Amino acid sequence: MSVLFYGGQGGGKKQKSSTLELGYLIGAELAHSKSTSTLHKAKEWQPKWLHQSIRSQYQAFCFLCFALEVITKVASPESLHDANSDFDKDQEGLFKVLSNALFYLDQRCTLEGFSPVNEMIIFLGKLLIDQGVFPIRDNCLFCDIDLEKEDHLFLMADQGGFSCSECYANMKEERGVNGKFDRDGRELWELLGIVAQHRYGDLGKINSSGQRIGQQLFHFFSYQFQLKKADFKTLDSLI
Repeated sequence: MSVLFYGGQGGGKKQKSSTLELGYLIGAELAHSKSTSTLHKAKEWQPKWLHQSIRSQYQAFCFLCFALEVITKVASPESLHDANSDFDKDQEGLFKVLSNALFYLDQRCTLEGFSPVNEMIIFLGKLLIDQGVFPIRDNCLFCDIDLEKEDHLFLMADQGGFSCSECYANMKEERGVNGKFDRDGRELWELLGIVAQHRYGDLGKINSSGQRIGQQLFHFFSYQFQLKKADFKTLDSLI
């Protein structure tokens, strides 16, 4: 929802610094508003958590903006005038994923070898789990073969999971699709397994081969939520 913070920019006679920055966790008391109002006013607010290092690392700040943009597009608008809003817990998972992403980003962005693509893979993987659209990994979508020992796998966004190379080849032939096989599917399959099995804070050492892996996962994510690459202003700064 949209909230107006009077004096949030800082400055004034006392030259106060702003306590409102992208990625800060803020506790706020809102003023009473009309049932038709779409803009709420904050009577008082207090910072609960502030990141310390993200703003000094350009790539980390780009990822912070991307994460906020993703959550903004996935989350449902909040209505304070909805009598049942107190019982709606559907978006608690979104807050958990986002808060973990920013908390550990602030710790990792100062480390040597920091990669915004790796952060994106962890973030989108955890988000897909929370939203119940995580790719099917155990068996091939078409022949049901165990994918553990398959060398070449292919993530298919329109099917919701991974395919083995033989089924993927047959599908491409049936559809009349030309082109080389994507050889990054096995790596993405393994990375998603790691993301699913470990806590957010234990994933700092995840290591992908680069942007192509991030592009595949983002394509899967955007397909599930009917979004487009052009909908994201910050994506080009990451992949």
